[in-house]
Amino acid sequence: MATEDQQTPSGELEIDDNVLDRIAALAAEAVEGVYSLGRSGIAGAIDSVRGGGVSSEHGHREAAFDFDLVVQWGQNIPRVVDEVRVKVAEAIETMTNLKTVEINIHVRDVHRDDPPDGRKLQ
Repeated sequence: MATEDQQTPSGELEIDDNVLDRIAALAAEAVEGVYSLGRSGIAGAIDSVRGGGVSSEHGHREAAFDFDLVVQWGQNIPRVVDEVRVKVAEAIETMTNLKTVEINIHVRDVHRDDPPDGRKLQ
């Protein structure tokens, strides 16, 4: 911490898009009703290898995000999406001081833990 006699050294700060993507992903995954980021099935497996499900763009003051989500069965999708937007914007501003100006969310699938009527999937 600088005292009155000391000045804080100057310099550049650069935050990589992948850092923003990770912050946003962790905030979104913490929302009740979000099953996963990305898509389901084989496409989702490819997404997870690529770190998919979220992408961002940012400047020196603002950030924007695109999400692909899989929502848990029985959840109210508009509520889940609204909460993801709030949590992501809060996390980004708290950790980076960037203002989130846009969060586009594409709900790709709905996940159900067990099949209806007790049937087993083959």
